[in-house]
Amino acid sequence: MFDPISTLSLTLVAAILVFNYFAFFWLRKSPSALSCPPGPNGLTSMPALAPWFQYQKWGNDFGELVYLQDRNILILNHSRVAIDLLEKRARIYSDRRVTPVMDLTRLIKHTKLKAIPQRYSSDWRFHRKLFRQSFRQAAVPYFFPAQYHKTHELLNSLITDPNNFMQHVMALSQRVIYESLYSLDIPADHPLAKKSIIANAAAGASLVNGTFPLFERFPFLRFVPAWLPGCGFKQQAIECSAILKEVNSIPFNIAVDNLKSGSRTSLIAELVMKSEGNLAQIEAIQSMGLVSFIAAADTTVSSIGSFFLCMCLYQKTQRKGQEELDRVVGRDRLPTFEDRNSLPYVEAIYREVMRLHPAVPLDNSLKTTNQRKA
Repeated sequence: MFDPISTLSLTLVAAILVFNYFAFFWLRKSPSALSCPPGPNGLTSMPALAPWFQYQKWGNDFGELVYLQDRNILILNHSRVAIDLLEKRARIYSDRRVTPVMDLTRLIKHTKLKAIPQRYSSDWRFHRKLFRQSFRQAAVPYFFPAQYHKTHELLNSLITDPNNFMQHVMALSQRVIYESLYSLDIPADHPLAKKSIIANAAAGASLVNGTFPLFERFPFLRFVPAWLPGCGFKQQAIECSAILKEVNSIPFNIAVDNLKSGSRTSLIAELVMKSEGNLAQIEAIQSMGLVSFIAAADTTVSSIGSFFLCMCLYQKTQRKGQEELDRVVGRDRLPTFEDRNSLPYVEAIYREVMRLHPAVPLDNSLKTTNQRKA
């Protein structure tokens, strides 16, 4: 049935898109435009899946610095260039780019998810201080008991149910984080564990460039109705906001309540106690827990999954690693962190897996704080 109101709305949106498209390129070609490195002409496609292959191809075509004119994005295709810009000139290039979907997610219902990701500021520096204090090298042994305990549970699951090995690995990733940060033992079938998987997937999709290309080109679309074609990003932002808020608050509140009741303590609860009621610091501590989970969940699963793949492909290497374990550790117990220095071949396997299949092949997108200086 013909709906004149819907037709008028679609026509209006189309007209706005066309106007913004031509205005955008007119501004790009103005005489005041800055001189930029070479790059592809016209509209560029940013693949949401494995975009580094496309970046590498552009690097082969245009050089170490590739500029996407239609997106105002600079791609660094060499470590030397990255060090020169991101380390030596960090004050100019340390700002964080927030994807439009994540920006919209944070605005909905005032979720206050400031650290996913966070702009370069005093708040960001405080978050960084929290992470450095909690995860610095000297603090790593604090997490050994949780890792040791949950790894034993993983091995038992692999023996009893080997066909679902990746589900067991995913459960390991979750359980280590929850026990390390909140002192919570969360089984794989717990509602919070299931919600955490959904939250991690939702946050990941919101942080990746290219997931919603139309919205990324025209952020003003956040103001159009959600029922319009192509506006699925708004529904995703609503769902992502709700699930992140829930996963962010539930374990945090349990950890704080456990500390108040004296039943158990945790890293998060101890940080809250040290904050002495400072609301800004408590909010940052709560965000740190969520960011730690999002950062560790996929990377742990990816690395262990890559290990399984490599051991299947390179069985000679697997046998040599097993021989070293049998010789150094024996068959009467499992290895511990104290055995690490005595297992150089196993250490080499671990490092090669991380090199061959990096869990995070790309850093988060950064943004200049001063375009003229950049």
